[in-house]
Amino acid sequence: MKNGIDDWRERGWEGPATEGKAENYETNTKEYNKREEGLRPIFYAGGNPEYKPLLEFLDEIGNQETNDYLPFPNTLNIEIEYTNREGNFTRREIDLIYIAKTNGSFDDYYFKAYCHLRDEERIFKIASVERAFADGEPVDFLPYVINEYRQTEKYKRLIAINKTGEMFSAKLYLGRAVRILVYIARVDGVFTRKEKIAIADYVMGVVGDGNNLGQEEYIIGLEQVEPTSAEYRTLIKKTDVNPALLEKAKSLVGKDPMRQGAFELLASQYGKGKPASGKDLADQAAED
Repeated sequence: MKNGIDDWRERGWEGPATEGKAENYETNTKEYNKREEGLRPIFYAGGNPEYKPLLEFLDEIGNQETNDYLPFPNTLNIEIEYTNREGNFTRREIDLIYIAKTNGSFDDYYFKAYCHLRDEERIFKIASVERAFADGEPVDFLPYVINEYRQTEKYKRLIAINKTGEMFSAKLYLGRAVRILVYIARVDGVFTRKEKIAIADYVMGVVGDGNNLGQEEYIIGLEQVEPTSAEYRTLIKKTDVNPALLEKAKSLVGKDPMRQGAFELLASQYGKGKPASGKDLADQAAED
């Protein structure tokens, strides 16, 4: 009967997609690492140019997944020519599931995929992919995979969250204004699309189109904002309330008593500090 190590060596790299398939997993892992230390190629992610597109992409999306972990929201079918540790060469059709960084003393990247050749999920090392093909045409593996990810709705959402996250933080003047408006809209437990559009339009009126974001991207960002009542009380004391902010807040109130109460607290702060103009908001969004 094969032990975990022999099974892994046959499979090509770190072995079974599910660790539990290997007997005595912990013991075999240590022994496997010890036996293969002299053979294992070291690829430092920061210095290996092969990984540069992936590292830049993770930075682009804010690495909001688990650290150095990139799951694919859609099935990505691709063919690869792959050489395992033993030098065995195969051409396989795969459905990519995720890319991740290894744990341990070295930095390397691998991917998990459903392998049509073996009819099960397998783990593959990116550095061991010799060539890749999409619809029969040769492609560069990582650039192709990254470009396909950019076509997904998940990518667009991650970019919107990444770009609006800092903008809507309480550290910035504009962020405080936005959080005030969102609190008033959310205080009754309902945050309608009409209200999201109204606040997004307010933001766009302040910052213009310099951020290359549209209404939908701002709405995605606004959906991540959930101020508490305690935060709201702090925000209205820290924020110089200008007429434009007060007017926009009033438009969100309607007949709901909770919203009316929140608005009255905001209105009570008007005139207590130096009111901020629309230009002040835009300037402080960048500098505060």
